[in-house]
Order: sequence, then structure tokens, then C-alpha cells
Amino acid sequence: MSTKLLGLKFEEVQERFGEEFFNICFDENERVLRAVGGTLQDFFNGFDALLEHIRTSFGKQATLESPSFLCKELPEGALLLHYFRPHHVVGFAMLGMIKAAGKKIYQLDVAMEQVANEKLCSDRTQAIVAVLPSSSKNVTILTPGRTFPGESPKSLRTSESASVPSAGPSLSNLMFDIHMSVLQLGEGLRK
Repeated sequence: MSTKLLGLKFEEVQERFGEEFFNICFDENERVLRAVGGTLQDFFNGFDALLEHIRTSFGKQATLESPSFLCKELPEGALLLHYFRPHHVVGFAMLGMIKAAGKKIYQLDVAMEQVANEKLCSDRTQAIVAVLPSSSKNVTILTPGRTFPGESPKSLRTSESASVPSAGPSLSNLMFDIHMSVLQLGEGLRK
């Protein structure tokens, strides 16, 4: 219905939603998102850890497994992104999120092509997206160890004066177990 009112295709609305969703997340958590990976491929391969941390932060409410990503490099700079256990909202926004991540973090213009789930997996537990450079003049393919234009590794580090946004009082202690679940947070260490 809204696609008819706006005069847009459903895919365009879906992509714009993903872009706006990512931009809101980026505005609130730029340093965290920039630190997930040095390249777009690394970003999606490292995204699992961020999603798992968010999922386990909800404690007993977190009953489902987190979505998972595997990003492989194809010839000529294309990427193949496997998305396992797609969540309906994230899946809906995925194409726009990929485009926005490429542009906001890595200054890349990318085009995407979603491979239909039915062709790959009958139980719809995964989706695959081909991420293609939209023009070779705007794309810099980065290998591990290189930084993206305009950013140096130093600017990605957090400083001692960096603050952790929270809803409660400021924290001076945060401890994790080997599974990255929060064990303690507060102002002092407990035995």
C-alpha cells in the first residue's frame, strides 16, 4: 500500500529502510561499528560477535540464536555474504544496511543482488547476497592490514577518556567470562 502511495517499488522502500536503520545505529554507535572490521568483508565476518553480545545482553529474554554472517571474497572485488538464521526485521533491512555500511564506513558504492532463499535452502535458514562494486573508479579493494581512505588505525582506537554510553551510572568496571557474557559491572571488583 505505502509503495503505491510513494510511487516506489517495494525493493526501493526496503533498501531505504535498511539505509535509514543503519544510519540511526551509526549515529549512536559510530566508534563501535567502525571497529568491527577494517574492510567491508571483515565488517560482516566480525558482525557475529557484535550481534551475539547484543543478544546475550538481554539475559533470559534472549532465547533465539543470533543471526550469523559469513562473507567470502569473489574475483574482481565482489563479495558473497551468507546470512544464516535470518531475523525478519534484519533480513528486511539487510540490503540497505549493506549499502549504508559500505558508504558510511568504507566510502564504497556497492550494488547488491539477493539470491532467492528457495534456490539455496528449502527451510529458509539462510539468504545469500552478492555485493558488487557499482563502479571501479569509486571502489578501493582493501586487503587485511590496509586502512580505508580517510581513516587511520589510530583514529579507530578508543582512548582512556572515551565514555561508555549507558542508561545508568557511569561504570568503572566491566568483566566478561570466556563466552563474552557480562559477569560484573559497577564501581568495584568482587571476589
